[in-house]
Amino acid sequence: MKTEKKIKLLQIVYDMGPGGLEHVVLDLIDHLDRELFDIQLLCIHRILQPYEEKLSQRRLPFHFIDKNQKGAFGFYAQLLRLFRTGHFDVVHAHSGCFVESMLPAKLAGVKHTVFTAHGLPIRSRLSGFQEPIAALAADKITAVSDEIGMHLRRQLHCRNGKIEVVLNGINLHKFYPVRSHQEKQAIRERFGLPRDAVIIGMVGRLVALKNYPMLLAAFCTVLAHTTQRVHLVIVGRGPERRRLEKFCEDMHIAESVNFLGNRDDISTILKAFDIFSMSSQTEGTSISLLESQATGLPAVVTDVGGNRMIIDHEKNGFVVPDRDELAMSKRLLALLDHDRRVEMGKHARQKVKARFDVRTMVNYYQHLYMDYAGQY
Repeated sequence: MKTEKKIKLLQIVYDMGPGGLEHVVLDLIDHLDRELFDIQLLCIHRILQPYEEKLSQRRLPFHFIDKNQKGAFGFYAQLLRLFRTGHFDVVHAHSGCFVESMLPAKLAGVKHTVFTAHGLPIRSRLSGFQEPIAALAADKITAVSDEIGMHLRRQLHCRNGKIEVVLNGINLHKFYPVRSHQEKQAIRERFGLPRDAVIIGMVGRLVALKNYPMLLAAFCTVLAHTTQRVHLVIVGRGPERRRLEKFCEDMHIAESVNFLGNRDDISTILKAFDIFSMSSQTEGTSISLLESQATGLPAVVTDVGGNRMIIDHEKNGFVVPDRDELAMSKRLLALLDHDRRVEMGKHARQKVKARFDVRTMVNYYQHLYMDYAGQY
């Protein structure tokens, strides 16, 4: 569909780095029709170096206004100036930018505003009563899981229809199962991982909410109850890393655990895994879980957030109670059976193709933007 002029769209994120939220925003930007949209990006905290290059490669105009360095007056003055001079038809902000974006955009004359909550809580770094005011300034609020949607409806008391659930989607051309045993062996060799082990993996920030000690405790139990060689790989960075490494040393499992740090090649690393696991205490619609499912990996995850929406218990993985490492270890042990892993992995890929294709998410937002701009 051709339009008289392109719709000017500004996407706003708090950080631009290796997190799931940022990948969702980049996927959305990559899949929107550039013949219809003139897209820009604003980051209000930090842009990590590799991602500056990624944005430049996309020929995507981006702005950086650091709210922590400019001071409140300087930050909002620059923000209002960008909103006014940018003449945006739609401003779409994401978690971490709710209060900072919705009301200022309206005050600057932006006609249409959208906010997406990718996790809980949504509370801004400006606390108190600002969230309900920001909600009044938002034309549409979307949540990436049913749990987040219900929380927002209780917290913000919005009119019917303002809050909708829009599931995250995955690029199925980027995330797909390993093609052969030889390919998996080559990938493991590349990352210094054991070629002959059953590898359990988790991808995420090394922060308390991810509850890595639960996974490590479950892994200890797995090692104690099998004669197979089993290895654990943790991908991500964060303040908990040294504590987790010490835990591994104290439990004498350090030789069976790899910490790979931040990686920009997750689609490749996942192909080295046999099982995916998540011990998080809270999640939205987890991008790392969706990516692993698209790669054909059965999963063992905690019963939080959108995990149960992704995992059909005993079909494409297992859902275990939060903070129950014994239940997690039992399910991990069950997946040491090769045939069971293969069967569940097939269901994992099928589930993502049916419900979590990135094109479904993009179609929703593209139609929403066009509707707001009067071009649909």
